[in-house]
Amino acid sequence: MPCYCLAGHVFPTKESLKQHIRAVRDRTALGGVIDDPVLLRLLRLHPQWEEKSRGMTAVGTAMVKGSPSAPPQKQIVLLRGDQEPMDISWSKLVARLQHDGSLKHPTEAREALDEVRTACRQLIEPQLAPLREPGLHVDHVFPRTFERLLFDWVQRMNRSRGLRVRDLRVASNDGLVVARGFQDPIHEVSWVTFHELHADLEPVTPEEHATRPVLRMNWDPLL
Repeated sequence: MPCYCLAGHVFPTKESLKQHIRAVRDRTALGGVIDDPVLLRLLRLHPQWEEKSRGMTAVGTAMVKGSPSAPPQKQIVLLRGDQEPMDISWSKLVARLQHDGSLKHPTEAREALDEVRTACRQLIEPQLAPLREPGLHVDHVFPRTFERLLFDWVQRMNRSRGLRVRDLRVASNDGLVVARGFQDPIHEVSWVTFHELHADLEPVTPEEHATRPVLRMNWDPLL
């Protein structure tokens, strides 16, 4: 029977993995820090991990209220100093887990868009790295923001090949670094080349980066 591998550990079924995570949650004191490598690896597979973990101090436990009628329950959360803990749905990640520790391509279009964003950010890192300076961010010059360029690229792929976001399948790995890329290497080359041709990049302070305007794109026709 195929097993599920995660962070060097092998689980015969998804249910055994869930039991492991629940045991980690239950034995961790309320408000305590979790350092279990299996759970931490699973959470880092989340397509919004970079965004959700911003400002995080640790993964831990807290009482979380689900529906208004349900009592609070001890859950796995992202601890954020003096801010409210952030709940994160690890069970959805288990549902998408494949035997090699990567995630299945999402069936929900918005989740697929999150995967594409993450993959595309990782793929352009070699273009950003030469501009990195201590204490500074590398950002796109407005109005050609990352989101704008990504939208324009997907729109071009849609016009030329009829592809939508859900067709741009992303693969992840279970290595030392959770890396994402497109399953079709032609898509990787296309995106990296498009970004290199059209992006204007500059180092900015964290303060300026946080106050820059955000472009909201209407992704619905391309999902």
